[in-house]
Amino acid sequence: MSEEAEAIKKLVVTALEQDRHGVSLQGGLVKPLAAYLVGALKVERIPQDLPDTQEEWLKTANEAFEADGATLPGAFETRLRRWLKGDGLRETSGKDMPLKSVGGLGSRVHGHYDTLAFELGVTPAAVEEQFDDHSVDLHTRAHAVSDMKAQGMPLTQILALTVGLETGKIHPAADVTSFTYGSDIRTSELVTRLKRAGVSTLTSLLKEGKVVPVAAHLNSLLRDFSLHGQMREAALLSSWMQEWQQMLVGEEAVAIAYLTEYFRSYPGRGLPTEFDFRIFFRVQKSYGAAGTESVKEHAKSIKALQGQHTQLQDQCAAHKKKIEALQETVKRGSFGRSTGGGDKTGTCHICGKKGHFARECPDKTDDD
Repeated sequence: MSEEAEAIKKLVVTALEQDRHGVSLQGGLVKPLAAYLVGALKVERIPQDLPDTQEEWLKTANEAFEADGATLPGAFETRLRRWLKGDGLRETSGKDMPLKSVGGLGSRVHGHYDTLAFELGVTPAAVEEQFDDHSVDLHTRAHAVSDMKAQGMPLTQILALTVGLETGKIHPAADVTSFTYGSDIRTSELVTRLKRAGVSTLTSLLKEGKVVPVAAHLNSLLRDFSLHGQMREAALLSSWMQEWQQMLVGEEAVAIAYLTEYFRSYPGRGLPTEFDFRIFFRVQKSYGAAGTESVKEHAKSIKALQGQHTQLQDQCAAHKKKIEALQETVKRGSFGRSTGGGDKTGTCHICGKKGHFARECPDKTDDD
C-alpha cells in the first residue's frame, strides 16, 4: 500500500473509531473494513466516498471479510447496525474532508492537507488558515507542509518555538500571530524590544563563539518547556541538541559555525531537521581541518604528558628504594657497621684502636 493510501486508511480508521449513538466498533471490524475500503473500493475522500446507507455498510463489511476468506461475525454485524442506527456516515460525520492537492508545485500531491491535519489533530481547514495567517505562498507551501509534518506542530507553534530559541524564553501564540513563516525573526519588533531590555539572544551568544553559554541558553529553554508541559517542544529541542552535541563534541569552532549556519539556513522554521549533514560538511570544510589539527595537537600533548608522568613514577620508585636503603643503614647504627656477628671494623675515637667503637672502649671514662 502506498504512503498516500496508508494516510487515507488512517483517516478512515479515525472515522470508524468515532463513538456514534453511544456505540463504538471493535478493532477486529475496523481494521479489515478500513483496509477494504481503501484497497478494494479506492476511497479517496471522507466521507463522500464512504458507503451511504446502512445496507451499503453491511454489504461492504461482508465483502471485506469475504475478501479475507472469512465471514462477518454476527456480533460485528449487530454492533455495526447499532453504530449506524439506520443512518449512513455521511449525514452525521460533520464537515466534509476532501483531499486536496498542493497547487503550483509542478505535480499533484494528493492527501497532503488531510494527512497533515490528521497527524496534527486539526482539520484541513485549520491547516489552510495557518497558511493564510502566516503568509505562506505557493512557493513556500511545500516547505511549510514538510516542516509541520517533521515537527508535529502547526505553523503558529513552530514560529513560537523559533522565537523561543532566539530569546531563551517561552512565547505564547499571541506573540507570533503576525509573524511570516520563513522570515528572519531576529529583526522582528518583539526580539528587538527584548534585546533592548537586556535579554541575551542566541544570535549574540553565537557571536561570542563559546559553546557553553549557548548550551546554557538552550537548556534553560528546554527546562521551561518541560515545566510548562510543552512536551512536544521539549522533546524536539532535546533530540536536536543531543544530535549536534554528539556530532561536534570537542570542536567548539565547528559547533558555533554549524549552529550559526543552521539558523541562517532555516529562518523562521523552528527545528525542521535534527542534524543537517550538508551544513556540517560545508562548515567542516572551512573549520574542520583546523579543528582536527587542534584535536591532534591536544592528543600529542596528552601523550607527552603521560610519558613524563611515567618517567616521574619510575624516578620516584628509584628514590624510594634509595631512601629505604638509607633508613635500613641508619637503623643498623652506622653507615659501615654490620648487624651480624662478624668482625668489627670500626676505629675507636677514644683509644684509636680498631675493632671496637667509642661506646664500647674499655678505656672509656665518665668524662668520655
